[in-house]
Amino acid sequence: MSEHNTERRNERRLGFESKVVESLSRLETQMETLVGNGQPGIITKQEERIAALEQFKAKAIGYGAAIAFVVSMLVKLGAALIGH
Repeated sequence: MSEHNTERRNERRLGFESKVVESLSRLETQMETLVGNGQPGIITKQEERIAALEQFKAKAIGYGAAIAFVVSMLVKLGAALIGH
């Protein structure tokens, strides 16, 4: 009877170990997808996209400021010509 219990415990332990190894393997695959394994991973690609968006935002703010300045000057010029 004791031998049978020992066998069952060993089978459960091996089953648990197999599940842990399988989970670790999936985790490793997911980490490689995120971080990359010699090729850029998802995180690197997202960082590049964010950097491009930040550059676009800076340019848009600059263009907006320039347009606002031109419109302001045109309004002042128009007011001066009209005599206000």
